[in-house]
Amino acid sequence: MDSAEGSYGQLYDHFGGYKAKVDEVIMKTRVIFITHIHGDHQLGIIKMMQERDLLLAKTKPEERQPMYIVVPTPMM
Repeated sequence: MDSAEGSYGQLYDHFGGYKAKVDEVIMKTRVIFITHIHGDHQLGIIKMMQERDLLLAKTKPEERQPMYIVVPTPMM
């Protein structure tokens, strides 16, 4: 996924405004790869992570799954 600004909104539009489906997609996402250092390819990750945090707060601890973000070495 090229997680540019507006990615969350694009997911929402893609699923016809069906928030439950967008929430499902976000919760099932296990890995995000950032292939290179350009803000236009990664700014949307912030909104995705915020939404995921809200969903995790409503989830039992034993049902929570980690999400990994893989980045180029210079970003670390």
